[in-house]
Amino acid sequence: MKQIAATAALAVFLGACSGGPETFKEVDQLVAALQDGGVECTNVHTGGGAQLVKESGSCAAAGQALSLFLFSSEKDRDDWLQVGGSFGSEVVGPNWVVIAPDGAAAKEVAEALDGEVGGDE
Repeated sequence: MKQIAATAALAVFLGACSGGPETFKEVDQLVAALQDGGVECTNVHTGGGAQLVKESGSCAAAGQALSLFLFSSEKDRDDWLQVGGSFGSEVVGPNWVVIAPDGAAAKEVAEALDGEVGGDE
């Protein structure tokens, strides 16, 4: 029985340590992760939040604008996405959304951040 409990605890620990999309506390962290993932994000502007949005920002990637949004929770993110409908080519992570100008840019962002592409690809 102890071995089963230890195996279950190890599985939970490894699951928590495995890859997957990160959560971010600030837009600057999201920008840094994009750059670490190979997406050059320049001309960065950060701003305050709005209803459901903890912090927002934007940057230019390959001459195209990316809109960046952070949320306090997955529920806030999901509510925001539901209220706004499809914004186009959005990339979604645990507490963030990046709106890209097109499907190709969204796929690049998704690869850099390990996020999921939604909306119009």
